[in-house]
Amino acid sequence: MGFYLIFLIKRIIKKTIFFLKKQNNIFKKKVYYFLRLLKYFFKDLKNEYKFTISDRYLGAKLCVGGYNQQIKENYYDFNEILNKVVVNDLNIYVPKNSFKKGELSYLYKEVFLPIKKNPHAYEMSFVRINPGDVVIDAGSCEGFFTFYALNKYAKKIYAFEPLGLFEESLKKTFFVQIKNGKVSIIKKGLSDKTGTEKFYSDGEYICTAKFDKDGKKLVETITIDNFVIHNNCSKIDFIKMDIENAEVKAIKGAKDTIKKFLPRMSIAVYHDHKNAKEIKRILLEYVPEYKVIFGGCYMYELPYRPYMIYAYV
Repeated sequence: MGFYLIFLIKRIIKKTIFFLKKQNNIFKKKVYYFLRLLKYFFKDLKNEYKFTISDRYLGAKLCVGGYNQQIKENYYDFNEILNKVVVNDLNIYVPKNSFKKGELSYLYKEVFLPIKKNPHAYEMSFVRINPGDVVIDAGSCEGFFTFYALNKYAKKIYAFEPLGLFEESLKKTFFVQIKNGKVSIIKKGLSDKTGTEKFYSDGEYICTAKFDKDGKKLVETITIDNFVIHNNCSKIDFIKMDIENAEVKAIKGAKDTIKKFLPRMSIAVYHDHKNAKEIKRILLEYVPEYKVIFGGCYMYELPYRPYMIYAYV
Protein backbone atom coordinates (compact mmCIF):
# COMPACT_ATOMS: atom_id res chain seq x y z
CA MET A 1 0.00 0.00 0.00
CA GLY A 2 2.83 2.38 0.92
CA PHE A 3 4.66 1.94 -2.38
CA TYR A 4 1.38 2.24 -4.33
CA LEU A 5 0.80 5.60 -2.62
CA ILE A 6 4.32 6.71 -3.49
CA PHE A 7 3.72 5.64 -7.11
CA LEU A 8 0.59 7.80 -7.24
CA ILE A 9 2.44 10.77 -5.69
CA LYS A 10 5.18 10.44 -8.32
CA ARG A 11 2.61 10.37 -11.13
CA ILE A 12 0.89 13.47 -9.77
CA ILE A 13 4.22 15.29 -9.40
CA LYS A 14 5.25 14.36 -12.95
CA LYS A 15 1.98 15.57 -14.49
CA THR A 16 1.96 18.75 -12.41
CA ILE A 17 5.54 19.59 -13.41
CA PHE A 18 4.62 19.11 -17.07
CA PHE A 19 1.74 21.58 -16.62
CA LEU A 20 3.75 24.15 -14.66
CA LYS A 21 6.58 24.22 -17.21
CA LYS A 22 4.17 26.11 -19.46
CA GLN A 23 3.38 28.73 -16.79
CA ASN A 24 5.39 31.82 -15.97
CA ASN A 25 4.33 33.57 -12.79
CA ILE A 26 6.23 33.62 -9.50
CA PHE A 27 3.78 31.47 -7.56
CA LYS A 28 3.84 28.71 -10.13
CA LYS A 29 7.64 28.83 -10.25
CA LYS A 30 7.72 28.25 -6.50
CA VAL A 31 5.27 25.37 -6.80
CA TYR A 32 7.37 23.94 -9.63
CA TYR A 33 10.51 24.20 -7.44
CA PHE A 34 8.75 22.44 -4.55
CA LEU A 35 7.46 19.64 -6.77
CA ARG A 36 10.93 19.07 -8.20
CA LEU A 37 12.23 18.78 -4.62
CA LEU A 38 9.60 16.12 -3.94
CA LYS A 39 10.49 14.29 -7.14
CA TYR A 40 14.15 13.93 -6.11
CA PHE A 41 13.25 13.25 -2.47
CA PHE A 42 10.96 10.29 -3.22
CA LYS A 43 13.04 8.74 -6.00
CA ASP A 44 15.12 5.57 -5.43
CA LEU A 45 13.56 4.65 -2.07
CA LYS A 46 14.66 1.00 -2.34
CA ASN A 47 18.34 1.98 -2.38
CA GLU A 48 20.71 -0.28 -0.42
CA TYR A 49 22.03 2.82 1.38
CA LYS A 50 19.75 4.22 4.05
CA PHE A 51 19.53 8.02 3.98
CA THR A 52 18.10 10.28 6.66
CA ILE A 53 15.28 12.68 5.84
CA SER A 54 17.69 15.61 6.19
CA ASP A 55 20.20 13.94 3.83
CA ARG A 56 17.51 13.44 1.21
CA TYR A 57 16.17 16.96 1.62
CA LEU A 58 19.62 18.58 1.32
CA GLY A 59 20.54 16.38 -1.65
CA ALA A 60 17.29 17.26 -3.43
CA LYS A 61 17.75 20.94 -2.67
CA LEU A 62 21.24 20.88 -4.18
CA CYS A 63 20.02 19.12 -7.34
CA VAL A 64 17.14 21.53 -7.87
CA GLY A 65 18.70 24.86 -6.96
CA GLY A 66 22.41 24.35 -6.27
CA TYR A 67 24.14 26.10 -3.40
CA ASN A 68 22.19 29.32 -2.78
CA GLN A 69 25.03 31.18 -1.05
CA GLN A 70 26.53 33.94 -3.18
CA ILE A 71 30.32 33.86 -3.56
CA LYS A 72 32.34 36.58 -5.30
CA GLU A 73 34.70 35.38 -8.02
CA ASN A 74 36.94 37.96 -9.73
CA TYR A 75 39.64 37.19 -12.28
CA TYR A 76 42.78 39.29 -12.86
CA ASP A 77 45.53 38.82 -15.42
CA PHE A 78 48.80 37.88 -13.67
CA ASN A 79 51.22 36.68 -16.34
CA GLU A 80 51.31 34.72 -19.60
CA ILE A 81 50.12 31.47 -18.02
CA LEU A 82 48.35 32.38 -14.78
CA ASN A 83 45.32 34.33 -13.62
CA LYS A 84 44.98 35.67 -10.10
CA VAL A 85 41.49 34.92 -8.82
CA VAL A 86 39.85 36.35 -5.72
CA VAL A 87 37.20 33.91 -4.52
CA ASN A 88 35.33 35.32 -1.57
CA ASP A 89 38.24 36.20 0.75
CA LEU A 90 40.95 33.99 -0.83
CA ASN A 91 43.60 34.91 -3.37
CA ILE A 92 44.58 31.98 -5.57
CA TYR A 93 46.39 31.50 -8.87
CA VAL A 94 45.08 29.22 -11.60
CA PRO A 95 46.17 28.37 -15.15
CA LYS A 96 44.50 30.57 -17.73
CA ASN A 97 41.41 29.10 -19.40
CA SER A 98 41.34 26.16 -16.99
CA PHE A 99 38.09 26.89 -15.12
CA LYS A 100 34.68 27.88 -16.39
CA LYS A 101 32.90 30.92 -14.96
CA GLY A 102 31.40 30.04 -11.58
CA GLU A 103 33.30 26.75 -11.27
CA LEU A 104 35.72 28.02 -8.64
CA SER A 105 32.86 29.49 -6.58
CA TYR A 106 31.16 26.09 -6.62
CA LEU A 107 34.36 24.32 -5.51
CA TYR A 108 34.82 26.91 -2.76
CA LYS A 109 31.35 26.13 -1.41
CA GLU A 110 32.04 22.38 -1.47
CA VAL A 111 35.02 22.96 0.83
CA PHE A 112 34.03 25.86 3.07
CA LEU A 113 30.26 25.61 3.62
CA PRO A 114 29.31 23.75 6.82
CA ILE A 115 27.67 20.34 6.88
CA LYS A 116 24.15 21.69 7.47
CA LYS A 117 24.29 23.41 4.07
CA ASN A 118 26.75 21.17 2.29
CA PRO A 119 26.59 17.35 1.91
CA HIS A 120 30.15 17.46 0.53
CA ALA A 121 31.63 19.00 3.72
CA TYR A 122 34.96 17.56 4.83
CA GLU A 123 34.38 18.06 8.55
CA MET A 124 31.76 16.73 10.94
CA SER A 125 31.53 17.22 14.69
CA PHE A 126 33.45 13.95 15.19
CA VAL A 127 35.95 14.27 12.29
CA ARG A 128 37.91 17.50 12.40
CA ILE A 129 41.33 18.92 11.66
CA ASN A 130 43.00 19.82 14.95
CA PRO A 131 45.76 22.41 15.49
CA GLY A 132 49.14 20.80 14.86
CA ASP A 133 47.80 18.05 12.58
CA VAL A 134 49.74 16.63 9.64
CA VAL A 135 47.26 16.49 6.76
CA ILE A 136 47.13 14.75 3.38
CA ASP A 137 45.16 16.67 0.75
CA ALA A 138 44.56 14.09 -1.96
CA GLY A 139 43.29 15.88 -5.06
CA SER A 140 44.45 19.42 -4.34
CA CYS A 141 43.38 20.90 -7.71
CA GLU A 142 42.93 24.68 -7.12
CA GLY A 143 44.06 24.43 -3.47
CA PHE A 144 40.93 25.31 -1.49
CA PHE A 145 41.20 22.42 0.95
CA THR A 146 44.85 23.21 1.63
CA PHE A 147 43.71 26.72 2.58
CA TYR A 148 40.98 25.18 4.73
CA ALA A 149 43.52 23.04 6.60
CA LEU A 150 45.83 26.03 7.09
CA ASN A 151 42.91 27.99 8.55
CA LYS A 152 42.47 25.12 11.03
CA TYR A 153 46.14 25.55 12.10
CA ALA A 154 47.42 22.32 10.57
CA LYS A 155 51.16 21.96 11.12
CA LYS A 156 51.88 20.46 7.69
CA ILE A 157 49.88 19.73 4.54
CA TYR A 158 51.00 17.35 1.81
CA ALA A 159 49.02 18.41 -1.27
CA PHE A 160 48.89 15.73 -4.00
CA GLU A 161 47.91 16.82 -7.51
CA PRO A 162 49.04 14.74 -10.52
CA LEU A 163 47.94 17.16 -13.23
CA GLY A 164 51.02 19.15 -14.23
CA LEU A 165 48.78 22.02 -15.28
CA PHE A 166 48.35 22.95 -11.60
CA GLU A 167 51.94 22.62 -10.42
CA GLU A 168 52.97 26.22 -11.06
CA SER A 169 49.67 27.70 -9.90
CA LEU A 170 49.75 25.81 -6.59
CA LYS A 171 53.37 26.79 -6.02
CA LYS A 172 52.46 30.43 -6.61
CA THR A 173 49.32 30.27 -4.43
CA PHE A 174 51.21 28.73 -1.50
CA PHE A 175 54.60 30.36 -2.06
CA VAL A 176 54.89 31.62 1.54
CA GLN A 177 53.63 28.41 3.13
CA ILE A 178 55.97 26.28 0.99
CA LYS A 179 58.90 28.47 1.97
CA ASN A 180 58.17 28.12 5.70
CA GLY A 181 57.63 24.35 5.42
CA LYS A 182 53.88 24.23 6.07
CA VAL A 183 52.88 23.04 2.58
CA SER A 184 54.46 20.59 0.16
CA ILE A 185 53.12 20.20 -3.39
CA ILE A 186 53.52 16.66 -4.75
CA LYS A 187 52.95 16.29 -8.49
CA LYS A 188 51.81 12.69 -8.23
CA GLY A 189 48.53 10.84 -8.05
CA LEU A 190 47.72 8.50 -5.17
CA SER A 191 47.04 4.90 -6.12
CA ASP A 192 47.62 1.30 -5.01
CA LYS A 193 51.00 1.17 -6.72
CA THR A 194 53.96 3.42 -7.39
CA GLY A 195 54.62 3.98 -11.09
CA THR A 196 52.62 5.68 -13.84
CA GLU A 197 49.01 5.67 -15.01
CA LYS A 198 47.10 7.15 -17.94
CA PHE A 199 45.19 10.32 -17.10
CA TYR A 200 42.23 12.04 -18.77
CA SER A 201 41.81 15.80 -18.43
CA ASP A 202 39.78 16.81 -21.50
CA GLY A 203 36.33 16.69 -19.89
CA GLU A 204 33.90 19.57 -19.50
CA TYR A 205 35.33 20.54 -16.10
CA ILE A 206 39.02 20.40 -15.21
CA CYS A 207 38.21 19.40 -11.63
CA THR A 208 36.89 16.05 -12.93
CA ALA A 209 40.26 15.05 -14.45
CA LYS A 210 40.99 11.43 -13.52
CA PHE A 211 42.89 8.19 -14.09
CA ASP A 212 41.56 6.59 -17.27
CA LYS A 213 42.90 3.79 -19.47
CA ASP A 214 41.98 5.90 -22.52
CA GLY A 215 43.66 9.05 -21.19
CA LYS A 216 46.20 10.85 -23.35
CA LYS A 217 48.48 11.94 -20.49
CA LEU A 218 50.78 9.78 -18.39
CA VAL A 219 51.18 10.83 -14.76
CA GLU A 220 53.31 9.57 -11.91
CA THR A 221 51.65 7.69 -9.07
CA ILE A 222 52.68 6.79 -5.55
CA THR A 223 51.10 4.98 -2.62
CA ILE A 224 50.59 6.79 0.67
CA ASP A 225 52.60 4.03 2.37
CA ASN A 226 55.61 4.59 0.09
CA PHE A 227 55.35 8.35 0.46
CA VAL A 228 55.27 8.13 4.26
CA ILE A 229 58.33 5.85 4.31
CA HIS A 230 60.38 7.87 1.81
CA ASN A 231 59.61 11.16 3.58
CA ASN A 232 60.12 9.84 7.12
CA CYS A 233 56.69 11.07 8.20
CA SER A 234 56.40 10.67 11.96
CA LYS A 235 52.61 10.98 11.88
CA ILE A 236 49.60 11.44 9.60
CA ASP A 237 46.58 12.81 11.46
CA PHE A 238 44.01 13.59 8.78
CA ILE A 239 43.44 12.31 5.23
CA LYS A 240 41.12 14.12 2.82
CA MET A 241 40.39 12.47 -0.54
CA ASP A 242 38.45 13.57 -3.57
CA ILE A 243 40.28 11.98 -6.48
CA GLU A 244 37.57 11.14 -9.01
CA ASN A 245 36.96 7.43 -8.35
CA ALA A 246 40.57 6.56 -7.44
CA GLU A 247 39.76 6.59 -3.71
CA VAL A 248 39.51 2.80 -3.38
CA LYS A 249 42.94 2.34 -4.96
CA ALA A 250 44.45 5.07 -2.78
CA ILE A 251 43.06 3.47 0.40
CA LYS A 252 44.51 0.12 -0.66
CA GLY A 253 47.88 1.85 -0.97
CA ALA A 254 47.62 3.31 2.55
CA LYS A 255 47.18 0.13 4.61
CA ASP A 256 50.31 0.46 6.76
CA THR A 257 49.84 4.19 7.29
CA ILE A 258 46.25 3.74 8.42
CA LYS A 259 47.10 0.86 10.77
CA LYS A 260 50.06 2.74 12.28
CA PHE A 261 48.70 6.29 12.64
CA LEU A 262 44.90 5.77 12.77
CA PRO A 263 44.23 9.04 10.90
CA ARG A 264 40.83 10.69 10.81
CA MET A 265 39.54 10.44 7.26
CA SER A 266 37.13 12.36 5.06
CA ILE A 267 36.72 10.62 1.71
CA ALA A 268 34.49 11.48 -1.26
CA VAL A 269 32.72 8.30 -2.36
CA TYR A 270 30.03 9.57 -4.75
CA HIS A 271 31.93 8.83 -7.95
CA ASP A 272 30.65 5.25 -7.97
CA HIS A 273 27.70 3.62 -6.22
CA LYS A 274 29.78 0.83 -4.69
CA ASN A 275 32.64 2.99 -3.36
CA ALA A 276 31.14 3.77 0.04
CA LYS A 277 30.59 0.14 1.05
CA GLU A 278 33.89 -1.00 -0.44
CA ILE A 279 35.95 1.63 1.39
CA LYS A 280 34.10 0.92 4.63
CA ARG A 281 34.87 -2.78 4.24
CA ILE A 282 38.57 -2.10 3.62
CA LEU A 283 38.92 0.31 6.55
CA LEU A 284 37.27 -2.09 8.99
CA GLU A 285 39.48 -4.90 7.68
CA TYR A 286 42.55 -2.75 8.46
CA VAL A 287 41.32 -1.45 11.81
CA PRO A 288 38.13 -3.03 13.23
CA GLU A 289 37.95 -0.25 15.84
CA TYR A 290 37.29 2.42 13.23
CA LYS A 291 33.91 4.11 13.33
CA VAL A 292 32.85 4.61 9.72
CA ILE A 293 29.91 6.88 8.90
CA PHE A 294 28.30 7.72 5.56
CA GLY A 295 27.37 11.34 4.92
CA GLY A 296 25.02 13.08 2.49
CA CYS A 297 22.90 11.78 -0.38
CA TYR A 298 24.24 12.23 -3.92
CA MET A 299 21.29 12.44 -6.33
CA TYR A 300 22.80 13.51 -9.64
CA GLU A 301 22.94 9.87 -10.75
CA LEU A 302 20.93 6.73 -10.07
CA PRO A 303 21.18 4.79 -7.90
CA TYR A 304 21.67 7.36 -5.14
CA ARG A 305 24.80 7.00 -3.02
CA PRO A 306 26.52 8.80 -0.10
CA TYR A 307 28.65 11.84 -0.83
CA MET A 308 31.22 11.13 1.86
CA ILE A 309 32.71 8.61 4.26
CA TYR A 310 33.97 9.86 7.62
CA ALA A 311 36.23 7.54 9.64
CA TYR A 312 37.76 7.91 13.08
CA VAL A 313 38.82 5.91 16.13
